[in-house]
Amino acid sequence: MNVTNNQVINKELLKTLIGRKIKAIYHDEFVFVSTTYGIAYINIDDKYYSLTDFYEIKNVLGDDEEISVLKFANYEGEIKSLMKDQKIICENINNIITNIILVNTKTHIINKNDNLNEYTLLDTHGIIFNLSNNYQIAFEKDDFGENISIYRGYDLKEKFNGIPQDIISTIIDEYEATCEIDYVSI
Repeated sequence: MNVTNNQVINKELLKTLIGRKIKAIYHDEFVFVSTTYGIAYINIDDKYYSLTDFYEIKNVLGDDEEISVLKFANYEGEIKSLMKDQKIICENINNIITNIILVNTKTHIINKNDNLNEYTLLDTHGIIFNLSNNYQIAFEKDDFGENISIYRGYDLKEKFNGIPQDIISTIIDEYEATCEIDYVSI
C-alpha cells in the first residue's frame, strides 16, 4: 500500500503560539465569499506568520499529481495580495489563543479491479484557532484551487463536517474510497 502524507503543518511552531494574542489577520478583500487567494497573514504578538495553500506535485494513486498543500510558517516579507490589483484588508482580532485544532483526513482508496492497488492519503484541510471566550477563527484549504476560506464564530468544526463526502464524491469509478476526519488538538 502506498501512503502519501500531506500533513505538513509545523505542529512545533503552532504549539509555541498557545497563550499568545492574535492581533489581526490580513487577507484579500472578500467579494462574494470569505476566501483569500493562496495566503493569509496572521499577526501574533507583533510577529507575522503565513498560512498558504498552493499546489505541489505528490504521488497520488501511483501518478504524480498536483495536490493542494496547507502550510503555516514564520513570515518576514511584504503583506500583499498574490492577485494583481487586489486589496489586502486587516481584520483586528485582539484575542488570546487557548488551543489549536488541526483538521486532518485519512482517505483510503482501492482500485476495484486490483485490490492490491491501494493508496492512503493523509491530509490537513484546516486549522481552527480557539480563542478566549470560546470564539474561533478557522482556515480551510480548497482541494481544487489555491484558495483559503476564513470562518469566524463558535463551534466551527461543523464547517468541516462535509469534507469526507466531498472527497469521496471526487473519486473516479475505477476506485472505491473511504474517508475519515480527525480533529487533532495541539
